[in-house]
Amino acid sequence: MTFSYSIFLLLTYQIPCVWTSQCHHCNAKTFNHLITIDDLPVATEDDCNVIRTTYGCSIHIDWLADGTTEVYYDIKPSLPYGSILTITEHQVDFDTGNYSTRRSIYYSCKSKTTACNTIADLQRAINAIEFPTDEQIEQFNALIAPTQDFDGSSCFQLSNATSCSTTNWTNCRQCMITGHYSEQLDVCSTCRPKRHTRNFFSSETTFLLKEKSQSERIKIVCQGRNNCNSLENIERIRRKLPTQLDFMKFYRSTASTMKLTFAFLFTTLFTLLSS
Repeated sequence: MTFSYSIFLLLTYQIPCVWTSQCHHCNAKTFNHLITIDDLPVATEDDCNVIRTTYGCSIHIDWLADGTTEVYYDIKPSLPYGSILTITEHQVDFDTGNYSTRRSIYYSCKSKTTACNTIADLQRAINAIEFPTDEQIEQFNALIAPTQDFDGSSCFQLSNATSCSTTNWTNCRQCMITGHYSEQLDVCSTCRPKRHTRNFFSSETTFLLKEKSQSERIKIVCQGRNNCNSLENIERIRRKLPTQLDFMKFYRSTASTMKLTFAFLFTTLFTLLSS
């Protein structure tokens, strides 16, 4: 077998269709408990396909407030390629008065050679991420505590974001604020005219893996007196409840996986040349 023909076979079987992205596209998986990194479901032929697309891929896990877990494989993610999004959301239910927390991790990627939205990629992200603890989060319970005598005039009123909707403060049922920390702080302070079933706050952090940079978005929906949706409370959440990504730990895991991949390709090429 000639060397050129061996290379042709390797490219044909190992690197097909280099002009498109390849993604796992699978049925959603739901578990009735909070799964750990050791319980993550591997993509199988029974419920997954590897598809070619002009878009990128993503995989994400949600540890939901009701004690269940969901894992999704997607295409055309809304995140930038080569990024990780983490979400921490803490809520109180008006009917039960119970507090609960949801945590999520989204990994977005794009690859022409192999499907990159794999359980191994999600495991690397989970291993490198540190969420705030339940004890740290519960320190903010009073911020979102429900009240029966809510007065919209107590809401904080300030906005510099261009996409912030106008507010009729006389019809306000819940104070709300969103702060986006990127190159500058963009703030949208408004209110909800209809009363919903919960108060909550959420903290989202987007990590750009190549640039090793991050941006944050924090949201508060509350009913407390004295400007519960204030800039000070946004900053308190950002300062006391950060989600950390260890970039070095993530890339060390990636390097280990790449070594195994190159070893496999080298072994395949050597076998073809020797036959």
